[in-house]
Amino acid sequence: MRDLSGTEISQLPTEGLTTLKHLTLQNVPNLWVFPSPYSLQELVKARLTYPYHCCVFQFPEVHDPVLYAETEKKLQEQCREHQEQQHRHLLSLDESQDGGTWHNKSFNPVGGWGCENDSRFIPKDVNCEPRPDAFNPCEDILGHPSLRITAWIVIPTALLGNLAVLVVILCNRRNMTVGKFLMCNLACADLGLGLYLLAVAVVDLRTMGFYFNYAIPWQQGLGCEIAGFVTVFSCELSIVTLSVLTGERWYAITHAIRVSKRLRLPAAAKVMAGGWLFAIAVAALPLFGVSDYSKTR
Repeated sequence: MRDLSGTEISQLPTEGLTTLKHLTLQNVPNLWVFPSPYSLQELVKARLTYPYHCCVFQFPEVHDPVLYAETEKKLQEQCREHQEQQHRHLLSLDESQDGGTWHNKSFNPVGGWGCENDSRFIPKDVNCEPRPDAFNPCEDILGHPSLRITAWIVIPTALLGNLAVLVVILCNRRNMTVGKFLMCNLACADLGLGLYLLAVAVVDLRTMGFYFNYAIPWQQGLGCEIAGFVTVFSCELSIVTLSVLTGERWYAITHAIRVSKRLRLPAAAKVMAGGWLFAIAVAALPLFGVSDYSKTR
């Protein structure tokens, strides 16, 4: 058993870990890259920091394709060599002892002994935690193809639609009303959500099939912080704008006679300025250590 929890290591030495059965690496945030499962052939139980490290045991061929191919080739060669030695030994026997089976030239001992069954010395059934889930997937961010297709339909619709709203309203600023002004703010918020979805879809496209190899650098990097800020800001601004828009419409309908008491454009601008400041403040909280944009642990 090896317990390295709470340490600051950024790389796990693999020397001497071949026979290790229990490994604990909890609260080790600097360990982004997990070693090859070929170095942990007898591992039975693992308690790690990131769920993505558990993906290594499920997809060794994706974790390190070069090492996987080299190891597979080496193991296949060893298996074939062992089979050929056994075949030569059996050929040395008298033909009457095996009924002529091993002396038949059409018999292929290498193909008949199943090298593929002995070529993977990787701990597949490791009790590994934390387990990957919908927020921490192994292969794709957008797991189902239908979700990916839907995202790429929504993205251009959201971007072009909200840009069109902004262009139409801002090109006719002389006829600006409170309703149009609030719709303009709502379009800005929805445009931000479209940009966030675009960022997620692009990362999904670039890491399709092997997301766990890039998940930690992505979630701990600048790109995720920008995307996280944009989505939180857009959500908060959208909520504030919809609240003000709903309140303004409710008052205009219930007090239709009191035209002089309705919300004016200067007052609406002040309210939305406060809404923008509120949205920025809430979105910036993770930058100062309050909560987090990512979910890696």
